Amino acid sequence: MTKEEEEKARKDAEEKSRADADGKMQAILDGISAISGACDSMKTEMDAMKGRMDAFEKGDPAKAAADKKDAEEKEAKEKADAEEKERKDAEEKAEKEKADAEEKAKADAAAAGDVVAGLSRQIAALDAAIKPRADADSNTIATSWTKANAVMVALGDSAGASMALPGEATSAYRRRIIAPLQPHSNRWSKVDLATLSGATFDIAEEQIRADAMDAAMSPLSTINAGGLREIRNSHSSGHTIVTWAGQPKGWMDSFAGSGQRAAGEFKTRQGVH
Repeated sequence: MTKEEEEKARKDAEEKSRADADGKMQAILDGISAISGACDSMKTEMDAMKGRMDAFEKGDPAKAAADKKDAEEKEAKEKADAEEKERKDAEEKAEKEKADAEEKAKADAAAAGDVVAGLSRQIAALDAAIKPRADADSNTIATSWTKANAVMVALGDSAGASMALPGEATSAYRRRIIAPLQPHSNRWSKVDLATLSGATFDIAEEQIRADAMDAAMSPLSTINAGGLREIRNSHSSGHTIVTWAGQPKGWMDSFAGSGQRAAGEFKTRQGVH
């Protein structure tokens, strides 16, 4: 084959190949176009179907009535729930206000009760102060004061025993005036006199006074250290009775000292002469 024939065959082959490629491309484009058209047609049909369904639903009175009923029931339920909540809130508020009012009433009643009780105590105290004592109580108080006062004076307390206060109970007064003498009684110094009553207290009172008087009159007592003490008591006749308690050595030493000094001076003078 000549050179010219080869060149011609090559060109024919290229043209055929190009023609084949163009044909394939066109076929592909035609297929895409057909698919696109089918999609458009399907969309159109679906739109038409939706339109028919919408028209059917709008034109269905039973469905419209059911939808309306559902909406009304929902609205009614929401309204009922709101009213129920409001009712419960109101009941809870009323119950709380009632409980608070009852608590305040109780507190006010208790406070009023305390005031009334305090006034009652004050009135009772005033009544007791104003009301005269029975003769037996007055005699008991007078006897207790006389005996306690004598011991207090013997112990060196110039003020003596205190008097009964207005309205003071006889038992309370006896305990009060015996208490200062209690430390001088080894038998009763550590006993709570408030726990004693009746005959037991009578015995304790008598023994405490006796022990305190023994301490006042004993020369060995620290109360009488350093000499003698003058004790003045008033007698029922109006006379003042003076007694002495303590250690005679305290005042005798002064005389003994003077005698010793005088004897010393006499001996000295004898030596000089």
